[in-house]
Amino acid sequence: MPKPPRVDLRSRVYDPNDFVTSGKWVRVSSSNVASIRYDNDNHVMWVRFLNGQIYYYSDVLPSIARRFFMSASKGKFIWALRRSGYVGVKV
Repeated sequence: MPKPPRVDLRSRVYDPNDFVTSGKWVRVSSSNVASIRYDNDNHVMWVRFLNGQIYYYSDVLPSIARRFFMSASKGKFIWALRRSGYVGVKV
């Protein structure tokens, strides 16, 4: 299991391509998700929920990470991701 990256929300990322390449946690507006991060080198997407729990999803293509970043509902996107076969691993 990969070690969760340190959460640092001081930087701002607004562009989906920057989200994919920066490797930084990004605060999002969501009723369930607090912040998200994408590790482009390992194709791992990290999700930190408002309750503090962190999950990661392996083998996530950059195009899917970009769509997640741009999605209007992060929670709905996560559920769709899970229904399509991705497994979230709680850290």
